Amino acid sequence: MERPMRVPRPSPRTRRGRRSRSAPMTKVALRGLAAHKARLVLSVSAVMLSVAFVTGSLMFTHAVSGAFAPRGSTAPDVTVTAPQAGTGGDADEAARQAARGAPGGGTLPGDLLARVRRVPGVRTAAGDVTVQSASLTDASGRRIDAASGLRLSGLTKGSVPVLAGSWDAPDPGAVRLTSGHAPDGPDQVVLDRDTVDRGRLRLGDVVRVVAVPGTFQARIAGIVDFRTFSSGNTRVYVDTATAQRRLLGRPGRLTSIRVDAAPGVTAKELRDRIAAALGDTASTLARDPTGTDGPQGVGDVAGALGTWMLTFAGVAVLVGGVLIFNTFSMLVAARTRELALLRVLGADRRQVGRSVALEALTLGFLGSTLGLLAGVGLVAVLEQVIAGLGVNTRHMSLGFSATTPLAAYGVGVGVTLLAARLPARRAGRVAPMAALRDHGEPTGGPSRRRTVAGAFLLVAGVVLLALGRNAIPFGALLTLAAFVMLAPVLVLRAVPLLTAGYVRFLGPVGTLGRRNTLRQPRRTAATASALMIGVAVAAALSVMAASSRASMEARVDGMFGADYMVGGKSGDVSIGKDAVDAVRRVPGVGGVVRERVSPVTLTAGGRSMNLKLYGDDPGFPDAMRETYTGGSAADALSHGQVILVDEVARRFGVTVGSRVVLRVPGGRPESLTVGALQRQEPAGATIGRYRTAPMVGIDLLARLAPATADSRLFVSAAKGADPAVVGAALERALSGYPQVTVQDRSAYKAFVRGQTSDMLALVYGLLALTVLIAALGVVNTLALAVTERTREIGLLRAVGASRGQVRWMVRLESTLIAVLGTVLGLALGLVWGVALQHGTDGTKSVLVVPWLMLAASVAGAVLIGVAAAALPAAKAARLSILNALTHD
Repeated sequence: MERPMRVPRPSPRTRRGRRSRSAPMTKVALRGLAAHKARLVLSVSAVMLSVAFVTGSLMFTHAVSGAFAPRGSTAPDVTVTAPQAGTGGDADEAARQAARGAPGGGTLPGDLLARVRRVPGVRTAAGDVTVQSASLTDASGRRIDAASGLRLSGLTKGSVPVLAGSWDAPDPGAVRLTSGHAPDGPDQVVLDRDTVDRGRLRLGDVVRVVAVPGTFQARIAGIVDFRTFSSGNTRVYVDTATAQRRLLGRPGRLTSIRVDAAPGVTAKELRDRIAAALGDTASTLARDPTGTDGPQGVGDVAGALGTWMLTFAGVAVLVGGVLIFNTFSMLVAARTRELALLRVLGADRRQVGRSVALEALTLGFLGSTLGLLAGVGLVAVLEQVIAGLGVNTRHMSLGFSATTPLAAYGVGVGVTLLAARLPARRAGRVAPMAALRDHGEPTGGPSRRRTVAGAFLLVAGVVLLALGRNAIPFGALLTLAAFVMLAPVLVLRAVPLLTAGYVRFLGPVGTLGRRNTLRQPRRTAATASALMIGVAVAAALSVMAASSRASMEARVDGMFGADYMVGGKSGDVSIGKDAVDAVRRVPGVGGVVRERVSPVTLTAGGRSMNLKLYGDDPGFPDAMRETYTGGSAADALSHGQVILVDEVARRFGVTVGSRVVLRVPGGRPESLTVGALQRQEPAGATIGRYRTAPMVGIDLLARLAPATADSRLFVSAAKGADPAVVGAALERALSGYPQVTVQDRSAYKAFVRGQTSDMLALVYGLLALTVLIAALGVVNTLALAVTERTREIGLLRAVGASRGQVRWMVRLESTLIAVLGTVLGLALGLVWGVALQHGTDGTKSVLVVPWLMLAASVAGAVLIGVAAAALPAAKAARLSILNALTHD
């Protein structure tokens, strides 16, 4: 029985011997890294990309928060808006929407400002008029307001609202006057710098403001600059009287009152005092203590990008960890004799293991440092991306904080050491007598225990995926772990099938490529698993996107009863009476169904909920073919009854014939009979409508909320009229109303496809980086494989193999690994995609598998395999026959 040689331990009285042995081991580890520069570069690159994802995500999120801080610190202590009745959880949000001038938000009487100023603790109070229903053109009618939207937050081109209002109470934390002077009179306006630059305007130019009360012209008297993030909103300021008359259409009314507290009075205390003084005549909202109530839309974009970045950071870290583990496992196997010789020379197990751990530490430190720098570059790229989406990023700082380097080195060094832990332990167990034997990793296949455990995880994961909803993430994790554990078995089964065709065509070269792939199934599986992860995520998202898009298009075909829909391309706008009359006058128009929307509080059975309330003409059931589960929708709209979504009705315990109470902001409670029930559609299945919104007749809503305007029109062509001709006429008739668009079924479906394509473009861009990390793993594996098979390659050359045949052998091995990882990833991703499609609240009616994308993925895998093999194949072909035969 082999007995390892023992080296006497140093005396406790002196530790010089231990230090003298540690120093050479440190040199051995560092020289081992320096001797394999290509391997070092590839491994460091994997760590660098993983760390760049993490640090870039943190810095970007911190930068956005920092950009919001100035706004939060100078926002009013208390905002007073129209009453937001009810106790539902959306009351504060409703107040914020009202303060921003959201459609239907309600108004305040102007004399309420004097009552607020008399409240103890008020330092300053200013009335504000702000609306989101206007649009801006130059003197010739060319639209010059927000030209690009925030697609990641659900907004699209043309949908970023124009914020038009009074200059007397501008937010000092958001803008500052840099040119000209404040507006003075009905013929003067102040615009923001971005809009002026976009429209190539200057002081004194004439612009047209298109508002619900009518269109008016004014000259540019001043220009303001944004102090913080801007989400692409155009800002239009006029004096208060002009804002009340020409923007709001209600002289003497305000949309909100901005209040600042006197020294020593907190925002909450002041809010309570104002609320007590005003009673139920208004709603009060204290300043957000976090200071993160930023401009509309930007928080959504930052949150979406931050979430996606952190998600792919996790994927990149996982892929990088697999690559590092595979690299160090191969290194330990290839250096068995070297490590055994160190044991013969007196190194103990701990020292050998520590030398491998030191290599990992050095590699992780270098990768983390470079990844930290790359993260800064990634933030710069993201800044340009969101700037292209219409966000003003001039005030965005780098976002570097003390946690950034901690996260960089914690992830980079921690993941590298964790991935190298098992290989380091293996290195410590190398026996000294191994120096006298041939070395290399055992060629045995997967263990029975690993196969059984993987099969168990696979079954458990599939069951969780089948359960849907909250169980899907856990099912995805279990199936991923199962595929990683079963990958060696799948290698042994799949490689012969994948190579059945070309082995006969390529002859001995193909046979050798296949045998080299099967020689180390665990190594092949580990390398392919890194690629599998990225492909699986891409495939799942592709199935989800394609299915959701097809489901939505089918939904549009089934629901879109009118020929055209006139309104905002995404979101609610206000359409004035003159625009409605222009539509009615278009030749060939047969019917026009109007729709309005307003906040409302629904009360029944002692419970209340804040919702949106639709007001529609009685012809709405034909214009938009919703599904009704009880009662008659047309009768309910005609006879002053309310239509409830069935899920909301069940929550309140009411049915057809029951009584409920509706109250709009600033209005009185109205008791109505439930006349019909509408089926609640899944999230994403509605056509620009709120899923839980009740519905009443438009005349009833006009009485409950007189300040509301039409937000959408459903237009049908008259019998015998050509819908295409009618659509062109509608476009011409509404050319003077740039805040609205005309869409038919095809246009709306194109809009849905555009939203999906924009999101997928970002997703695939991030996934490409994770695939790049996996490709580095293929290169690393092949490079090490060529090194350990140097003598074998020399023998092949000696018996007549040409350089080209050697290159093809390595290329085939690389391509097999890439195709195998892609095929496994596609299989796993398809399962995930189907589970997500059927198990979430999204549209479920149509399941689409993007076969073209899957075929492109396989073709891309072949290209990755060929590209990854370029350097290792060239190295193998350049080997000298004599040197290779004498290689040890």
